[in-house]
Amino acid sequence: TSFVNPEPDSIEKAIKENTKAVFIETLGNPNSNIIDIEKVARIAHRHNIPLIVDNTFATPYLVRPIEYGADIVVHSATKFIGGHGTSLGGVIVDSGNFDWNASGKFPTLTEPDPGYHGISFAEAAGAAAFVTRIRAVLLRDTGAALSPFNVYFYFFKVLKPCRLE
Repeated sequence: TSFVNPEPDSIEKAIKENTKAVFIETLGNPNSNIIDIEKVARIAHRHNIPLIVDNTFATPYLVRPIEYGADIVVHSATKFIGGHGTSLGGVIVDSGNFDWNASGKFPTLTEPDPGYHGISFAEAAGAAAFVTRIRAVLLRDTGAALSPFNVYFYFFKVLKPCRLE
């Protein structure tokens, strides 16, 4: 893992042969610095690695990183999506645009998975291999599901645009 200043040039210089992803925040914590998502996406894709964007502080209401080239977007739903920190939760959004086979760096997605009768997630789900594996493996192994009570709190916050305006 390499940590660098949130600037495209610094990010590109930090990419090595074994780099598997670039991770940025739309609004950096704690300084609220803003990064050029499109430029970083071009850099990541030039190296055949996905761009993962933490969009927690910007929210999907204000910034849609996939429109700027992000491959995966994550949110801590506990913050602005939930509105009041009453429930723990998170969101992973896969753009479905990244070619997981291109670099040979993702064997858990491209090679047969013995836990799923030899299925290759990349072969079976194509560009949706990442999110398909998350749904299959993480849900099976961790039971990562919200309680009905917590889901109620998130649905209750559907008026988020009014809060943000």
